[in-house]
Amino acid sequence: MGSHWVDPEGPEFHGQPFNKTFIYGSYNGKVVFYEPMVTLAHLKEHRTNSTETIKLPASYEKPGYYPVAYSIKYDAARREYTVSLDGLTRR
Repeated sequence: MGSHWVDPEGPEFHGQPFNKTFIYGSYNGKVVFYEPMVTLAHLKEHRTNSTETIKLPASYEKPGYYPVAYSIKYDAARREYTVSLDGLTRR
């Protein structure tokens, strides 16, 4: 799975309970994944839609489309969640 990188300014590192965060993953010195991480408890308690801005890196190793936000959406009729990377922008 490689290494996981989180924002040390996140609320979970400053006395708040962990419920959601955004992580970067790297392997062999290269970023290989982007991941919104959300607890099951948060999903069950917050059945509303939300969008969070992602802190962007200063540069990217190779050109491509990268997310600027992630969303958590709940469809009450289907009783299902969608967690998505949003605002893919060419960098």
